[in-house]
Amino acid sequence: MISVATLHRWRKKFGMMDVADAKRLKALERENAELKKMYADAPSPSWIEQVISSPN
Repeated sequence: MISVATLHRWRKKFGMMDVADAKRLKALERENAELKKMYADAPSPSWIEQVISSPN
């Protein structure tokens, strides 16, 4: 059984969506998480490191 708070949170997020819209949203959220992980794991360009480390 789910809590009332969970039900309200789901209803707020998915209330007016049909099943296809909800599936598309989940796919986009998964893709976004993967892209964020790829971006975080990517090496930063050297010019950014130089700007950060140089005194102004």
